[in-house]
Amino acid sequence: MPITKAQFDAVEEIYRQRRRAARFEAQQRQETIRRELPELDGLEQQRLALSMEQIRSAFGGDEARAAEVRAEMQALSRRKEALLASKGYTPADLEPSYTCPYCQDTGRCEGRECRCFAEVLQEAAGLQPSFLQEKLGFEDFSLAWYDDAEPLRLFGGLTARGVMAGILKAAKEYAARFAEKKGGLFLTGPVGTGKTFLGRIIAQAVEAQGFEVCLVTAQEFFDAAEAQAFGRESDNPLLISQMNRADLLVIDDLGTEFTSRRLAQNALFTMINERELKEKGTILTGNLDLDGMEELYTNRVSSRIAGSYRILPFTGPDIRLAKKQAGRA
Repeated sequence: MPITKAQFDAVEEIYRQRRRAARFEAQQRQETIRRELPELDGLEQQRLALSMEQIRSAFGGDEARAAEVRAEMQALSRRKEALLASKGYTPADLEPSYTCPYCQDTGRCEGRECRCFAEVLQEAAGLQPSFLQEKLGFEDFSLAWYDDAEPLRLFGGLTARGVMAGILKAAKEYAARFAEKKGGLFLTGPVGTGKTFLGRIIAQAVEAQGFEVCLVTAQEFFDAAEAQAFGRESDNPLLISQMNRADLLVIDDLGTEFTSRRLAQNALFTMINERELKEKGTILTGNLDLDGMEELYTNRVSSRIAGSYRILPFTGPDIRLAKKQAGRA
């Protein structure tokens, strides 16, 4: 029996959340293991360097060097296993533990629907309609959740509502002028203050004008970049072309991804640079400020954002928590 687009979207969201949860838990385990075994960082840097050399050797047709690199990588893997074993760990402890080990929470295995798909479809059928991405407008971004009494020293004496009213105005202007000036926005601030929500509203406003829009999480963006860099099959093989083609690209939740830091730095800088050269629009959201962006992604990225993007610093309460509390009141 065919499923509707709404059902398919709900299924995709369940899989996406499962992958994100598995990768976040793996990141937590990695941090614990790396604290106990700091030597792992050096081995990882060697692995990345060898991976890049392997790619160059393969494209250059140097089969002898490619074979040497494979042998070096195997020896490196054995050293890594021995190091992990010294503290009672295995390489699997560094990897995500997916709900479904067959499809790794993608829903597809060997080119067809995985055995878990029917179960996830049944789970999706019980979700509330609000789970799906409903149509949004700027009128849906309510300023009532932000305090209008206490002046904020860091924002020149404005209240939280005053700050967010300015951000809402800037978002409307960005969407209205998109056809003549695309440019970039960086929505930054504490968790739950409305960055993702406003990013979606802007994206829908731009899409309504006939422009092609692509919204991805930071994890999805870096997963696609990593699959391309290492020649692996992507969860969504069309995503790279969709991102490149989009008039507006929205990358949500930067700083929460689970990936190689070096790869993230290179992929993010390349994306920002290429989209700026092509005069395409980009919106980034994240909990990191510019200093945090510099620490995680290097000065190349933070300085490009500071120089080319309009930075919108959010403030206020965790609205999701506030809504839950209001619902219980």
